[in-house]
Amino acid sequence: LRVLFAGRLTAAKGVLVLLEAVRRLAAAKTPLMVELLGTGELAEACAEAAADLGPEVVRLRGTLAYGRPFLDAVAAADM
Repeated sequence: LRVLFAGRLTAAKGVLVLLEAVRRLAAAKTPLMVELLGTGELAEACAEAAADLGPEVVRLRGTLAYGRPFLDAVAAADM
């Protein structure tokens, strides 16, 4: 399963809830890959989670300008 999060990395956007779900799914050996697009106050916490889970599970890509790279990321995601 390939998941894409595109938005501000803030508590209001639920990115920490997403990362907790990813931790649980990874612990249950559920195959998934999450890409995080964006920046914000939780960027450091997201980077730590990405480092803990590994690049095969979480990729932190920063900001992608709207255009071909962003649309390719959306097209490659299952959700």
